[in-house]
Amino acid sequence: MSTILDYLSWRGDLTLEQDEFNEIDALILARLSYLPFDDIVPCSFLEKITIKEAVETLLTQEDYVSKLTWKYDQDLLIALKDSRRFNSMYLSGYLNEIDSDQQKQFCAITITFSKNKHYVSFRGTDRTLVGWKEDFNMSFMDIVPSQQSSKDYLQRAISSLRGRYIIGGHSKGGNLAMYASIKVLKKYQSKIDFVYNFDGPGFELSFFESNGYLNMKDKICTYLPESSIVGMLLEHKEHFIVVQSDNNGIMQHDIYSWQLMNKAFIKKEQLSKESQIINESIKEWTQSVDEAGRKQFIDTIYTLLSETDVNTVEEFLSYKNIMKIVSSLKNVNEEDKKHVMDLLVSLVKILSKNFVS
Repeated sequence: MSTILDYLSWRGDLTLEQDEFNEIDALILARLSYLPFDDIVPCSFLEKITIKEAVETLLTQEDYVSKLTWKYDQDLLIALKDSRRFNSMYLSGYLNEIDSDQQKQFCAITITFSKNKHYVSFRGTDRTLVGWKEDFNMSFMDIVPSQQSSKDYLQRAISSLRGRYIIGGHSKGGNLAMYASIKVLKKYQSKIDFVYNFDGPGFELSFFESNGYLNMKDKICTYLPESSIVGMLLEHKEHFIVVQSDNNGIMQHDIYSWQLMNKAFIKKEQLSKESQIINESIKEWTQSVDEAGRKQFIDTIYTLLSETDVNTVEEFLSYKNIMKIVSSLKNVNEEDKKHVMDLLVSLVKILSKNFVS
């Protein structure tokens, strides 16, 4: 079994002229937007820095490891720096925005991987609770702030850099890649060759009826691990490919667990039964709660977290802060408290029923 780190070890010395761009390259570039290039990669699309230069600068920062999101990001950084295939690619247009008031977490970067060929990479949910709240907001909002930002960003990128485009992202970043590509003007869509959604949530069914989607649907490539949970939220009308992972359950969301052979993913025929049951249960539960009820549920939980000065997932998981959150329950009015508990019990009942049947 092999992963993207093995791929970089095997094929990292082959340039794109020697071996053309493929789906594994697309996943690696989707991961680039998660890397903490603040104050390293230019915000302008017209100023550029190579991946090698950007990584070398990042590695000089004493605290850079603490800024990484996933365990193997450090290995990825070093492999990219030493790879002839990737290290001379240019980075530009780095934008990283966290806005608690708007409940918005957005980050994007543009990679010029060949002459007049660009990859726009959208970051998925990071470790901030604002990012997670925005994800949950998708269950009751037609448009979340990062989706609007993704459209604006993509239009600026295509207006600034001549050439052809590939758009991609992992997790929420995959959702943003699809949203931006479908919502931009038709003249910009004509410059897009592929859109890669790696285990990103879907959309409401009405989204797939738009002319923008019909224009782009044949260019969209969606990949889901066999036990996908995140990527199966909401609806997918586009064709998707199931990828083998060596993790279990929701941990298959980790792209470093996705299995490949040579320069292609190892494909599975269908999603696992567990994934199908969980996602059918979540959809059933969501349909049983109206939009106002979903909003009340999510806002109440987020208010609890906000009142304890918790900003990141790591802070939330500390024993001290969990106890603070439990203690703060007394400040929640009885109606909201009952609503949250009723919905949690309802979800557990639906999951139990579907697994038993």
